[in-house]
Amino acid sequence: MKPEQIIIGAAFYGRAWQGVPPKNNGLYQPNKGPYIGWSAYSQIRKEFETNNNYKRYWDSIASAPYLYSAKDSIFISYDDTVSVRLKTNYALKNKLGGIMFWQLGNDTKEKNNLLDAIYKESTKY
Repeated sequence: MKPEQIIIGAAFYGRAWQGVPPKNNGLYQPNKGPYIGWSAYSQIRKEFETNNNYKRYWDSIASAPYLYSAKDSIFISYDDTVSVRLKTNYALKNKLGGIMFWQLGNDTKEKNNLLDAIYKESTKY
């Protein structure tokens, strides 16, 4: 496969699981509970990043954030402005076909949203 045929994906949403043990702040732990569902990035910013029961962590292998609530044993995996900038930079630096995302309506309408992060990073090249 040629590099220009590869497109990196960015999620404008997150996925949540309950029953995730607290070891390593939930990262790479077996899930012993239900898949809760998904939330739009705008909802994650409003309801979870500001909630004191959730703490933001960084997965250095995936280069992406996650939220974990030790109190409720809930793990939320998602992309944020930092991770989408890194993905955009990687695609451009390696001359890949680009970056795509799903779904624009899930982004926040506030400044420094995901689409802005992709745009700002792409204009550096």
